[in-house]
Amino acid sequence: MGLSAGYDFNSIIGYSQAIRDKINIAKQFAKSSANVLVTGESGVGKELFAQAIHNHSSRSKGPFVALNCASFPSELIESELFGYVEGAFTGASKRGQTGKIELADGGTLFLDEIGELPYYFQPKLLRVLETWTITKVGDSKPIPVDVRLVAATNRNLEKMVEEGLFRSDLYYRLQVLNVEIPPLRDRREDIVPLAEYFLEQFASDGKNQAKTLTNEAKRLLANHLWPGNVRELKNVINRIAILSPDPVIDAGFLESILPVRKTPLVRNTPEASPGDTDERRIQQAKEAIQSANVDLVHLALEITGGKRKEAADLIGVSRNTFYRMMKKHELL
Repeated sequence: MGLSAGYDFNSIIGYSQAIRDKINIAKQFAKSSANVLVTGESGVGKELFAQAIHNHSSRSKGPFVALNCASFPSELIESELFGYVEGAFTGASKRGQTGKIELADGGTLFLDEIGELPYYFQPKLLRVLETWTITKVGDSKPIPVDVRLVAATNRNLEKMVEEGLFRSDLYYRLQVLNVEIPPLRDRREDIVPLAEYFLEQFASDGKNQAKTLTNEAKRLLANHLWPGNVRELKNVINRIAILSPDPVIDAGFLESILPVRKTPLVRNTPEASPGDTDERRIQQAKEAIQSANVDLVHLALEITGGKRKEAADLIGVSRNTFYRMMKKHELL
């Protein structure tokens, strides 16, 4: 949980028309009091935009309270957002607890990974958005709040609505204003400026020398796919800054650091061999999928330096789902 926003629109590094257009749209949204839904792949900087919208709004002097909906078990999300009174449930603090919505009164509530919000809780959040009152768990007294909601997700909420996983009424309430952040591969001209910014940032404490990139290294960075977007780029640059023995980073050293897929993540459907039954072919396909999932988990962990939460974000699943994948494939 954060109670302040440290980034504004000047913090968003990018000169491409794609990102400048999104910044201009977000600035217009910031002037409104309506809900904002920020969408985009994992690692594109959705919270950066959420904080910038807050700091560009009339609520900039108020609190900015952030909560990741995937970070709490489904049974605790209500008490986290609404708060609770003494004795509300077993293990509750004797002093009770103020919920995140109430803490955001007069400011902005940022709900990250809104697609992971438990289905049972979605109508309760919708009720808050309609009335702007909350009731603490274990209490019956409504509390009025003045909050602006900014939500973010890397999920396709429209598809989730069609599949019955997300309420349509909540979806339409959330996306009054929607800004979709483009992935790094769609704004390649921003890759090198971002890399150089991260190198300078790494050396900003005065303990490390700022390192530079050769032209060949810059071209290599610009041509990389960056499936983890800005987050992956930052992780790689920090790793390079730590490991490079030289002040100038060349393409050879960079290539040794960049993550490489050692095995393909998608395999061809097994061809039928003489005597193969349909059941055997299905079993072979299942084994190929299982092997691909193992590759996927390994790749995500490699890109994020073993950070499981970031790895889960990278492949677009919740942290709990990622842990289940690791456990299923005996990777824990």
